[in-house]
Amino acid sequence: SEYHALQSDYNFLSYDYDKVSGYLTDLSSDVQNFKDLLDSYCRIPEAFQHVLNNEELEKIASTVSSVTQDSKDFWYAFEKIYKYITNNIEYVHDIEFPYIRMYQNLMIDKNEVITSFTTNTITNYIQSPEYTLEYKQGDCDDQAVLAYAIIKYYERNIYGTEYRLYIAYIEFSDGSSHLAVFQPVKEGQLCILDPAGHYLTSRRGYITQNVASFELQKYSDKWSSTTGEITYIELYDVDVVDGSYTVDASGTLDEIAEFLETS
Repeated sequence: SEYHALQSDYNFLSYDYDKVSGYLTDLSSDVQNFKDLLDSYCRIPEAFQHVLNNEELEKIASTVSSVTQDSKDFWYAFEKIYKYITNNIEYVHDIEFPYIRMYQNLMIDKNEVITSFTTNTITNYIQSPEYTLEYKQGDCDDQAVLAYAIIKYYERNIYGTEYRLYIAYIEFSDGSSHLAVFQPVKEGQLCILDPAGHYLTSRRGYITQNVASFELQKYSDKWSSTTGEITYIELYDVDVVDGSYTVDASGTLDEIAEFLETS
């Protein structure tokens, strides 16, 4: 009788255990999905899927046509894009945005479940190109994403040819970071478009391209008095169909220069 009573209790406890285990597994999945969603609004490169895709590019079609005047002159259009952003988009700092900082895990029946998590805020929010154009403001992330989107739409739908193009994540010796657009050119040359930093590869006031090592050093020198020299760069090749990306190169100034000059 005592055995059967214990067996009954065990069965009830097993049922409750399975129920709670399933609940924690589902809840853990929800927490992870929520973390990914928050990251897609406030972190690079996670935000690319949210702001650089076919749907978002179609929303800026009329602006691209107006800015580039549907020109088939690539460098003319490229310079027009830079000037439009610098003249029309005001630099502003981002809002405080929440994110899941860390969570605690527990193994249940070989399944890892989240039992608790902590949150924090970050002064960062990655705007869609349409949003930046509508409100005419954004920080370096927003302006670089906008430039990349406009160039990609222009290449695909007006110019007719797509070239390699990178969103460059840049770190400086003072610990700060920045985003810009790198346009590799044949024979190891490079053109940098950085509207938030008011920098365009140019000569005598006209857009141009330089040997990558020379141009990168020149670009680093531009920042040296305010943020220190460039210490690290990552080059993101973003597929604007769905926002997927690859990191084609990462490293020091010299390593990125070597990659651009030899690839």
